[in-house]
Amino acid sequence: MSPTSNSLSPVSPDGFVVCGLGSLGQHCIANLKSFGVPVHAVNLTPPNQWEMTHLQSLIDRLVIGDCRQPDVLEQAGIRSCRAILLVTQDERVNLEAALTARVLNPQVRLVMRSDQQNLNDLIGQQLQNFVAFEPTQLAAPAFALEALSDRLVGYFTIESHRFQVVKQRLDAGHPWCDRRQLHELDTLHQRVLHHHSASSPMPNPTASPSSQFYAWIPDTVLRQGDEIVTIESDIPLNPDVLPKATRNHPSLEKRLSQLISTLQDIPELQRKLISCWQASYGQHIRRVAILCGITVVGLCLVGTLLLDANAPEDISRWQAFILTFVTLFGGFGDVFEPLDDFSNSEWLQFFGVVLTVAGAAFIGVLYALLTEKLLSLRFEFTERRPPVPDKGHVVVVWLGRIGRQVLKRLQDLDQPVVGLSPVPLDGDVLPKVPLLG
Repeated sequence: MSPTSNSLSPVSPDGFVVCGLGSLGQHCIANLKSFGVPVHAVNLTPPNQWEMTHLQSLIDRLVIGDCRQPDVLEQAGIRSCRAILLVTQDERVNLEAALTARVLNPQVRLVMRSDQQNLNDLIGQQLQNFVAFEPTQLAAPAFALEALSDRLVGYFTIESHRFQVVKQRLDAGHPWCDRRQLHELDTLHQRVLHHHSASSPMPNPTASPSSQFYAWIPDTVLRQGDEIVTIESDIPLNPDVLPKATRNHPSLEKRLSQLISTLQDIPELQRKLISCWQASYGQHIRRVAILCGITVVGLCLVGTLLLDANAPEDISRWQAFILTFVTLFGGFGDVFEPLDDFSNSEWLQFFGVVLTVAGAAFIGVLYALLTEKLLSLRFEFTERRPPVPDKGHVVVVWLGRIGRQVLKRLQDLDQPVVGLSPVPLDGDVLPKVPLLG
């Protein structure tokens, strides 16, 4: 089929090409046009139905043809466009078109629709500037955000640092009303993006979203009904709002923290030891093992010192330690006769009996501890999941592909969650999430 086009307008270097005018493709075009960028579309046949009014008039160039053909992509402007979205319902067509687009334009960004995760990872390693999505998984962030509140508009991650966009409308009891100015909301980890006064008309929904950013007056006093959009992050966003002392010494806070932690090392160590001991409550065998170990080490040292103090001249300190060690672990018969050569031999023989009894008790405890460990490894193959939170958590029903993505998104937002699954899941599936069946 020879390609046809409804426009011969010049191709913009910042344009986008969308291949596939199904429901997903049409919504992609609508969202791209909201940013005021040129969009060219490619479809095998003229669309039978437009899901949005006047969407066809928003397309800068519509090419009818097979997106796998080089001449079709060239007519759509692939050589000078910024990115191409391959969202047809046939994954094979998307893949072939992606390879063709990369040959025609090595710098173009490829956005492909595909649910073959392993294949997507392999292609991503071979093709740079490439990303693939499964349409059903794209709904997971929306579900996760709606489960939290209307205030959180969205979030994203850059180099392991999380940024979130928050929108809030000030009510009568809000602490900012009639007390704060807009510029005072700019803090170290927060920055104002948009402000709409309750007394002003609503902005035009068809206007470019980028035109609404920073369109506010810094000394505006916040009133009831005002709508504010801010961006928050776990890293500093506004270094200019820091005091001069802190700005000149960026590591001052870190140094103070290190100094405080150094001063509290001893109490912290004591607290950890006590908590470690209390954590073993109900596991008496481990407590007994610790006590037995300390006792055995003490007896071994005391026995070595006693034998060395009462030993004949031809007995070294190392031999005294060997005699103590052998006696401690049941070898009293092997050292009974050598003890006759020591001064105070009767007391040393009695101490040897004590060492033998203590060593026998220690060996019994050691065997018990090893048996408990082997049994625990036999019956506890997987790590125990955390308990169900008492309140304030989100319940996700049915842990399919989307449900698992929703749980991961909520965990990224530090939100307590609980999953409900009709079938038991493997231990390596969401191991940090409490599950109920």
